[in-house]
Parts: sequence; C-alpha cells; structure tokens
Amino acid sequence: MRSFLFLALSFCVVVSAAEIRIAVELDPKTHEIYGSEWIKFDEPKDEAWFMVLANLGREKNPYVSPLVLDSIYVSGFDPAWTKIESVVWEPTGQTLEYQFFPAPATIQTYSLADVILRVPLPSQTGTLRISFRTRFPQVWLEPGRLGDIYTWRFGWHPLLLPAPPKENFPLVLPFHQYEVELKLPEGWRAFLPGKMEQDGCVFRTNFSGPVNSVTLFFGPAERFRTFAIEVGGRVWEGVALPGDEAGLRALLTWAPEILSWYEERFGPYPHDRLIVAEHPTDRGVAMAAEGIVFLPRWFFSRENLTAAGTLTRLGVYILAHELAHLWWGIGVGADFDAENWLSEGLAQYLSITWYEERFGAEGGNLFVFEKKGLGEELVDYALGFVNLREHLTELSYLWVFFNGFDEAVVKPTREVRYGQVSSARLYGKGYLVLRALAHLLGEDQFQRALRRVAAEYRGKQLSLQDFQRLLSEETGRDLSQFFSDWVLGEAWADYGIISVRQEPKEGSYKTELQLSYRGTGVLPVPIELNGPEGKKKEIVWEPTGSATETVETIVDFLVEEVIIDPKHCVLDTNRLNNRWPRRYVLALKNDLPLDGYLVSADPDGAFSLRYLDRFGFSVYPQELGV
Repeated sequence: MRSFLFLALSFCVVVSAAEIRIAVELDPKTHEIYGSEWIKFDEPKDEAWFMVLANLGREKNPYVSPLVLDSIYVSGFDPAWTKIESVVWEPTGQTLEYQFFPAPATIQTYSLADVILRVPLPSQTGTLRISFRTRFPQVWLEPGRLGDIYTWRFGWHPLLLPAPPKENFPLVLPFHQYEVELKLPEGWRAFLPGKMEQDGCVFRTNFSGPVNSVTLFFGPAERFRTFAIEVGGRVWEGVALPGDEAGLRALLTWAPEILSWYEERFGPYPHDRLIVAEHPTDRGVAMAAEGIVFLPRWFFSRENLTAAGTLTRLGVYILAHELAHLWWGIGVGADFDAENWLSEGLAQYLSITWYEERFGAEGGNLFVFEKKGLGEELVDYALGFVNLREHLTELSYLWVFFNGFDEAVVKPTREVRYGQVSSARLYGKGYLVLRALAHLLGEDQFQRALRRVAAEYRGKQLSLQDFQRLLSEETGRDLSQFFSDWVLGEAWADYGIISVRQEPKEGSYKTELQLSYRGTGVLPVPIELNGPEGKKKEIVWEPTGSATETVETIVDFLVEEVIIDPKHCVLDTNRLNNRWPRRYVLALKNDLPLDGYLVSADPDGAFSLRYLDRFGFSVYPQELGV
C-alpha cells in the first residue's frame, strides 16, 4: 500500500461505524470537487471531530530541497486543501459554529493548521451536513491529479473521528458505512470501488460493510481502456491506459488465483467486485485501497525491455502484495505510524509465501524465461540469479544491519532514527520477523491464527497488543519474549559454524558441531547435515546465548556438508559462516550468494573473490598484481 503523501495525524481507535453519505461534483477548471457530506447520529452527542487531511498539503515543505519536491510535484509545488463552506444541522436547518485546530507534529512539522475540525452538536439525534471543497494538486502519484487523471485514496473529505483526538495516539483511518455520489463533466468516467452504478454523468457506490476509505479515480473516458473478467461470481474490472490493455489483461489473469489462495488460508474477501487500474505515473509505486489496486504505468512500458516478459513475474509479485492489503492494512486496519508492520510486513508475508509456493523458493525465481534468444540470454546472464526472498527482502536487511541502520520494526515515526531505510525496515525486516515467527509457531498454526485475526478484525482497527494476544491464544504459546526482542526491540543474531568433527561408531558417525553465536536475541535454529547420495538429517539448535557451543548428534552417513538455517527461517546478520565447509560459487554468469564467496575469472587469467559488497580482492597473474 506504500506510504501516504500527506497523512500525518493521530487519534483514538474506532468504536463504531457511522452512516455517511457524500455527494460531490468536479470542477475541471479549478481541479476541485465540491459538495456535501451527511453524517447520521442515532444517539445524541455533544460534539463531532473530523480530520481534514488535504490541509496537510497546503504549504510547501520549507525543510527539504527543491529536488525532493520535484519527486512529488509535476511542475513545482502545487497546494492541496479542503475548505469548509457551511456546517448545518439538518433537522432544524440550524447553521453550526465550528473550530479548526492544528494537527500534532507526528510525521511532518509544517502545514499543520486547520487539520482537526470540531463541530459542537445539538443535544438530539439527527443528521449533520458539512459542505466542503477539496483541491487536487498536480503530483506524480496521489493524492491529486496527473494530467487529467484524478486519484485520491484517503481523506478527500472530512473524516469523522470516533472520539476527540489526543496527542501521541495511533495513526489510523476510521471505518464507516459510506455511500458516495460523484458527478463528472460529460464524457468523463469514474471507477469507484464497491457496488458502483452509473446514471449518465453521475456515479454512485456503496459497500456491504464498513470501510476505511472510498477511493476516487476518474478522468476523460477516452483516456481509459476497460474490460471485465468474471471468475467464481466475482467481477474483476481492468482499467488500462491506451496501449497497455493487453498487458493488464495478461497480468489480471493471475489475480483470481492469488485471491483464491489467500481466501482459502485467511478467510473470504467480502466484496464481489475488484478493480485493477493502471495509474499514469512513470515513477510511482503500486497502491491499494478497499476494492481497488493501482499498478504504475512504468511497469507496462518496461515489462518487455530487452526480452519479452522481463518484468512479468515481478508484476505478479507486486499484484500479490497489493491484493494482500485487502486483508492487512485495508480489510483489517492498523496504526500506519508506529505499527505499519501489521500492514506492510503481513502483506509481504502473504505475497512471498504464495509466490514461493507457486514458483519455487530456491535459486533464481524472478527473471525466468522459457523462450531462448539473445535478449533472454542477456537478462539471464545479468539477473538470472535473483531470488525474490533473498535478494529483494533479506539482502536489504543484511545491508541495513551491516551499515548500522537497524532498528525495531514497530516504533512511532517521531522515534525512528534512520528514516532513509524505513522501507527496508518495514518490508524487508518486517517480512523476516514474520517468517521467523511462522517458523517458531509452525507455518500451519501461524496461518490459522492469522485467519482468526482477519475474521475478528475485518472492518476494525488491529493493535499490536491484540495481534500478540490472539496469536498466543490460538497457538498456546507465550510470545512476550519474541515480541519484546524482535518486534519492539532491536535484537540481532549471528549464528555460525566453527568446526565439524566426525568419529565412526558402530556403523554410524558421532558428529560434533562447534557453533558460534553473537547477538542480543536467540531463536531455535534448524541445522541440516548432508551426506552422499542425498542422505540428510536435520536437527534443531536452541542457542543458550554463549559465544561458543558444542552440539552432538549421531548420523548413519559420513557428513559432507553442514548448513545452519538452510531455508533462511530466522534473522541472521551474517550468512557467510552458516556453511561447513565454506561455500565458493564460481560465477559463470552474474551471481550474488548470501552465504558464500563469489569467485569469477576472465580469459586473461585474472580472478576475483568477494562477498556481497563487504569485501573482495582480485589477482592479476600477468601483471603480478593484486
């Protein structure tokens, strides 16, 4: 789902969903939508509180370089805002006074004025009508417009809060029962998630249950190429830009398979219509909201560079990640400030687990070609080694730790020390922490627990404490140490092999492993012993925290190889010492082993040896140089 552009406010967790109806119209000359929002109050309340998120984008950030702003805005800074035009208590027609308050400096420290809205209410039941006007800025991604295509996922209207906001509360989007009506100019078209109906230039939608957003996506009709696929009673609606319909159709055929796999393990998705839309950005990322997934245009323009299908599997993985948000972050709400791990980490867990079951977990599994040709050979030579889990997730964690930027996956943004690697922390390390948790509990037990969490918290906010409690209840395990060390803490570990000794004993071999440990957190670690003709044995080492330990086992074959954590189930900051004997990979083409030395040679007789980007050397015999 990626980070929000303007979102920067904290408030209480949701108590109950309200019925909210919104009707707006677009003014394409000013790039504004204007209209009203009706909130029904079935019980008397003294006041109502709202977030006005668009006002977080009213002012240019004075603390960053113009180059940073250029990565957001198409033609320099362009303001976004929401103006309140009137507040009326409809049963009586009474005009109500209202007050604006600044947002707390949770994520950003500028443009905080007029973000929190307080409306005193009459002491009776009734309906509150807020008339407002919101401007779409010209941005590369969203919220805003890119050319004449408009996108806004969260907060284009005043968001009703369940309780008065307080400082240092979680950043969550409240769930409500929404009905939305959007009127566009003649010849324009909208793609609203949910149960959408079109009546001329008017588009209406609603959902069968509470949702935390109703996304707006619209533009001139000639800008879109649309189609629909019905699978199992669910409609998949594709929205492509000119020239990319075939690519989106091909990619969309993967969506029902992915969603079916998720539903089988984590419970049903409640809505029977889903939109997969191509966003016109050439530099943005994929995004999701309830009932809709956005894929960036650059994927389709670059998918077949060098060779047909170069980025196809990458696109399938990205689609799987965004669909996973329909359970985590979208279907089940989370604190997108301190606990975004419950959104991004879990989306990574679902998508990578599905991907590895579908395409295999070992070796190069991301750039794979069935056709053979010069283009395919070039890509395979350069990228054929890339493994989704190792090189796109684990490698980022190894790099961050090695360079001293590691920190906890759950913490408020204001306490994050190394914001430049937050993506690696949430996505890469976040996934690895969940993978380690699944290994600790057992994959089946962990997935059953996730199914229960998803069922109990769909349409609600999930806190870290509730997540830990439900996992413990479902599995019967005390997880307080794991969460303290690996989720809230900065635990790390390096497991290694020092030596292996073998002694024949009555037809078997007594094998003594001398192992090393460094770190501040420990997890049970699988160790694989391999012998001739495919013989193997796996044992589990439970480190005590000592610097060196000896583990003994009896096997019925001569051990030729020992591997600590062969499937990379636990977080290990150094994979190089996980094998005995040490691993050397001869690079006949490009490669990047995480657990061995890379050896390469050239026709002149020179050769090099290196490990990741940490060290390396080259020898040039002809020049007598090193």
